[in-house]
Amino acid sequence: MKKIVISLIILGVFSSFGYFFLRRTPEKILLKQFDFDLSRFEYEILYDNEKWNPNGDGYHTAGFKLNNLTYNDLLYFQNRGFIKLPIKTTLKANDIPSIWKKKQKGYYKLLYFDTDKRNFEILIFDLTNKEMVMYYQIE
Repeated sequence: MKKIVISLIILGVFSSFGYFFLRRTPEKILLKQFDFDLSRFEYEILYDNEKWNPNGDGYHTAGFKLNNLTYNDLLYFQNRGFIKLPIKTTLKANDIPSIWKKKQKGYYKLLYFDTDKRNFEILIFDLTNKEMVMYYQIE
């Protein structure tokens, strides 16, 4: 009986560890994909959507509202390799909300996974509304 209780406690500890530390969150994805740390900002997640096909193709999009931005926060964007909007690169067919493609005031960072230009990730920051969208797709 004692072995069963100890086994259940150990299983509970590992399950909790996996849930809190290993689960995918938009914040962790931003840090891994873009080297962009959201913990320095006051923010809220507006949406977080993923759609993946059985063959691995799909996309992930997440929107954020950044509050109380300072001049140092804007410098953070510039020092992280962001480029001023509008987006000058023609992006292959994608599911980025169309309103984001037309933004004129802000920054963006575009990265490609490989030589195939359909596999990319982009982070767009809109200065007007103080919102940010993260999008990446694999085809």
